[in-house]
Amino acid sequence: MNENIEFLQAFLKNPGKVGSIKPSSPELAQKMIDGIAPNANSAVLELGVGTGAITKFLQNIVPDEHSYLGIELDRGLAHCA
Repeated sequence: MNENIEFLQAFLKNPGKVGSIKPSSPELAQKMIDGIAPNANSAVLELGVGTGAITKFLQNIVPDEHSYLGIELDRGLAHCA
């Protein structure tokens, strides 16, 4: 299913858990991670992973699996990321 449709359905089902009606655009995702430089002594915490729009960009900058933690409350969206 199209991630935009899944996101909208999740929002309509539970607007208290899903903060937007569609995923972040690639341009917004890139702007949001500008200046982030995780390393062995720091990590990125992504709250509300959604369909992984920002996660896709974070994967390119985190040095290892210990430098990233993503949390998604909506089970329907968690499988997308």
